[in-house]
Amino acid sequence: MIQIPEHIAFIIIKHLRAIQTSTEAATLQAWISESEEHEKAWQQMVRLWNESGNILGQPVFDTASAWEKLDSSLGHGVPVRRTRVRLMRLALAACVVGVLAVAGWMFYQQQDNSILKIAAAGEGSQRVTLPDGSLVILREGASIRYPKAFNTKERSVTVTGESYFDVQPETGHPFRIQTARATIEVLGTSFTINSNDHQDRLVVASGKVLFTGKDQHAGQHIVTAQQDAVLNEKGFNIVPVRDSNYLSWQTGILQFDNTPFADVATALADYYNVHIKTDSVLTRQPELSTITARFEHQPLEQVLEEIKLLINVNYRKQNDTIIFYQSQ
Repeated sequence: MIQIPEHIAFIIIKHLRAIQTSTEAATLQAWISESEEHEKAWQQMVRLWNESGNILGQPVFDTASAWEKLDSSLGHGVPVRRTRVRLMRLALAACVVGVLAVAGWMFYQQQDNSILKIAAAGEGSQRVTLPDGSLVILREGASIRYPKAFNTKERSVTVTGESYFDVQPETGHPFRIQTARATIEVLGTSFTINSNDHQDRLVVASGKVLFTGKDQHAGQHIVTAQQDAVLNEKGFNIVPVRDSNYLSWQTGILQFDNTPFADVATALADYYNVHIKTDSVLTRQPELSTITARFEHQPLEQVLEEIKLLINVNYRKQNDTIIFYQSQ
């Protein structure tokens, strides 16, 4: 029985898929020419490949069907004694096993390892440098999928959650981000994208971005620097950036300048990932005082205490919610 060396089996698979290099082709030809046994094993492998289907193209390999076809092929239509066929099966099995193992390895590599997935788990953000040098910062809970190497036509990634992009400009090589509901295309810019179950929010820091909804009725829009675009079930809504804290999760800085209390509460809820409410008495007030303050990498308790003093309100914790109420 012929044992096919692993490196030869690897080259055979690449040859059958027409992706071998000239050096590999020469190596294979030299091995085939070494003996009649090698030549016979090679011919049997080609016949098995052609008659039983492309191994890599069929993850579930029909062994029984393949052997049935092989029996007929080896006998050339002439009845062959059962003992001889059994021996030939065993001999060919020894040849095939190495190729199948390598084929399976190659299939796994192509299907699994050519696409990388990185998620920002635990506390803090995750920095990712893409194959083209573009920078991505994933907020906690966000993830990105991208190829080990971009193709020549486009640079395409898929994201969930909130992330910051600083894209390297490459003329004629567009950068595209896929979400569940949209495609975002840029040539070189910086922006944040937050994709969740309810909406996609795009805030552009510099450059221009083409924001295209995948729903045929959503349309597409060019979003420019300092614009805030939201795509949800109602369509697009694009406004000037009013929230200077959209990158606070990355910088650790919350800046408020005569900011209404309701907007401050929204920013705090987003930054600290908590629920914040006001009780009914406080809600009925015509207008709460605005807040001017700057918080840098401060714990939530400290921020709440400062707000309590600034606008004369109080707060309490109820399960996972913080409730502001009027001080007496």
